[in-house]
Amino acid sequence: MKKYTQKDFDKFEVVNGIVQCPTGDYSSISVFAEYCSFAKRCSFAEYCSFAKRCSFAEYCSFAEHCSFAKYCLFAEYCSFADHCSFAKLCSFAEYCSFAKYCSFDGLCSFAEDCSFAKLCSFAEYCSFAKRCSFAEYCSFAKRCSFAEDCLFAEGIKIEGYHKLIAYIGIDRIGSRLGKTYFFKCKDGLFVRCGCWFGTMEDFTARVKETHPTGRFRKEYDMAIDYATKWAEFNNEKVEPAPEDKLN
Repeated sequence: MKKYTQKDFDKFEVVNGIVQCPTGDYSSISVFAEYCSFAKRCSFAEYCSFAKRCSFAEYCSFAEHCSFAKYCLFAEYCSFADHCSFAKLCSFAEYCSFAKYCSFDGLCSFAEDCSFAKLCSFAEYCSFAKRCSFAEYCSFAKRCSFAEDCLFAEGIKIEGYHKLIAYIGIDRIGSRLGKTYFFKCKDGLFVRCGCWFGTMEDFTARVKETHPTGRFRKEYDMAIDYATKWAEFNNEKVEPAPEDKLN
């Protein structure tokens, strides 16, 4: 793989204001300006910093303590070492992997099957597609959303400090036709419905006040009943069955 220097970088072609960066080893360069576009399988050394709106193709790899400004885009299978940090509105395609202590500002989005090592932290409004996995002690700020089959290890914290045991999401209910999340935590059962977050008791009262009667009241009541029974069921240790007869 060709190793590029700053002198090489300064000669790269610029198309519509975007620097075109070919596949290669960029470990001798530590600072990259905005609007750089990197081809697949590029590699970067420790403590690299990237300005906003940089984009990276498949299989790029980054060493420890790299930092990225807003609106950076990453294609599939990018990998990041410990302590990388990302500003708002970065987006990641499928199968990206992150080592320990990575941190993400608000509104970052992750496609399917991304994986995170322990002690990663996420700010508000981050969203995760199916089958993302999180190691121990990751933490999530307010209004993060999760698709089906995400996996959480021990010590995960949601909304900043509630230690997560398990969660479910019930989709397309209520006046928003949105997804309502029920989080079973060490300190109780909590609900995320749109911008609202609170205890199951507070959510039940809010539903009765907002929807005294009608279809939406029935939908939320059924969701509350199901989530309550699900949380009770999760008090038990259930061994996986050798075969699922429903499939």
